[in-house]
Amino acid sequence: MAKEAMTMKKRAQRCMFVMIAVLILGTVVFVLHFSAIKRINAERDALVTANADQSEIDALESKLQKLENASIFCGIIAINIFLACAVLSFFFYRASSREKAANGFMRSSMQLCIISMVAVFIIGSIFLGFRFIRLNEKYTKYTTMIQSGIDYEHADAVRLSAEIKKDERWVFIFAILLAVVVLGDAVVAFVLTRIQISQTRAQVYKIAYEDEVTGLPTKAKHRLDLEEFFKKPRTPRAYVSIEIYNFKYINEMYGYTFGNYVLRYVADEIGKTLKSDELFARTGGSHYGLLLRYDDDESLRERLNEWFDKTSKIRTKERASIVNIQFTCGVYRMLGNDDPVRARENANVARESATHHFDNTIEFYDEELQQLQSARAELEFESSKALEDNEFKVFLQPKYSTSEEEIVGAEALIRWNHHEKGFIYPNDFIPLFETNGFIVKIDFFVLEEVCKCIKSWIDDGVKPVVVSVNLSRVHLYDSNLVDELVGIVDKYNVPHELIEFELTETVLFEELECLLDVMKKLKNAGFILSMDDFGSGYSSLNMLKQLPVDVLKLDKGFMDNFRNEEPDGRDKAIISHVILMAKDLNMEVLAEGVETENQQKFLKNAECDMIQGYYYSKPISISEFDQIFRDKRSVKPA
Repeated sequence: MAKEAMTMKKRAQRCMFVMIAVLILGTVVFVLHFSAIKRINAERDALVTANADQSEIDALESKLQKLENASIFCGIIAINIFLACAVLSFFFYRASSREKAANGFMRSSMQLCIISMVAVFIIGSIFLGFRFIRLNEKYTKYTTMIQSGIDYEHADAVRLSAEIKKDERWVFIFAILLAVVVLGDAVVAFVLTRIQISQTRAQVYKIAYEDEVTGLPTKAKHRLDLEEFFKKPRTPRAYVSIEIYNFKYINEMYGYTFGNYVLRYVADEIGKTLKSDELFARTGGSHYGLLLRYDDDESLRERLNEWFDKTSKIRTKERASIVNIQFTCGVYRMLGNDDPVRARENANVARESATHHFDNTIEFYDEELQQLQSARAELEFESSKALEDNEFKVFLQPKYSTSEEEIVGAEALIRWNHHEKGFIYPNDFIPLFETNGFIVKIDFFVLEEVCKCIKSWIDDGVKPVVVSVNLSRVHLYDSNLVDELVGIVDKYNVPHELIEFELTETVLFEELECLLDVMKKLKNAGFILSMDDFGSGYSSLNMLKQLPVDVLKLDKGFMDNFRNEEPDGRDKAIISHVILMAKDLNMEVLAEGVETENQQKFLKNAECDMIQGYYYSKPISISEFDQIFRDKRSVKPA
């Protein structure tokens, strides 16, 4: 939009250039024309006085007439060009400033200049035209009077000659004034346009290169600054990637206004201590990127901790309470021939690999991380080929009813049986696939395998159970998600109510509106929905009541508090009340991570609906699950 406005302003400016050129050229032509008329009239008067031949006088009269016709013709063309340019300039400028309400005064001044310029030019041209006609009539009358034999000294001739000279003087003065006024308006309009163009450029620069919340350079500007810095000889530096830990929960709990205040406060406090040759930018969300001087690890760590201590406690205005701010930081030392892209990426890798222990965390990029990064890159490179070669396998973990202690469902889980490394743990590749988007293909693959399994049960007359499939947060950005899921399930003629989609609790704080929209569409399509890992994060009961969830899966952290012992009073109270709350919301409850008999008995007494965990079964291959499942399910009569 800003680029289009700039183009319109340039077009308006070109139109004003033409208008100014027409005015200047018109003024020059007018002066030359006026001088020519005076000269021809003087020659004609001389010929009349000398009783010259009538043919000579007629020749001058013809010359005078041709000059006047040419002047009128040129004047009409000039006026049309001028008016056309004025109208175009006006509309181009209007188009350029349609969205710029803040520049109302400038826009009004510009329009006033153009309107007044056109009005003065039209009125002045009409007035000059009439004056020229009157002046020409007096010239003709004076010539006729002299030709009729009246002497130059006659009173009427003297009077008429004086009037002609006076009118000539006033026409010349008025024409000059008209040109000056119109030219002045054009110059003012031109200057205002230039100011507008400069302001637009400044706005475009600000939008592209200045973060509106913190005032820091944006990621794009930071990248350019880094490239410029790397062109020059430099002393040892360190690139630092900083993230405010769990910033999304600050936004959710205290509001986005306070969240923006936190971002500005952190930026201001860090910015106060930077050297003139150090770079600082907001690189997105709650992330900051810095290029700092580097002496050694310890001094840099002290400097970072000093920043974090200054900004670790921020008081809210409304609640007058203290909010603890924590940071996760990655550092890459640039001691050799590095480039800005590598510096940023390695610092981000260090930050993302840091294990946060509820305190400010600083992780330096080292050889171990480099090897980890290489391994991740290798997995990323091999993932597509592995999917084609069927290296990914779907496992099922049974879900048991606490009342009947029989299989009532299963959860589909992905495993990677690498051709060289053997089975790779999901924690080693799922986060990577969520980052690069490959998780979308994995989830669709899992859904297809589940549909094939359910289809085989239906075809063989085995009463099927609901199988749940994890749905990554990455899917939420796909507007065609529901149609794609429906297409896969319908391809195998599997009833929608036999498919359950699991979404993790943490998604709530990232894309709530988008999540609600997707969940409603999935419910309308007839699928079952569950919330996974409930209680692992900052659960919002207010949000929970908004979600069309059928099953609430208690995070295994609830079970970790007691394994071989009876749960204490608080554990019992929390779990029991969560189960009761879910039932009041018409949700079924499934507890995952159940490993001991004590846990199973307690959950059964607490009326938890389903149990999933090693107490009954670990995740097993589809073929193993199918064998166990078919042995324990009744076959429908033919």
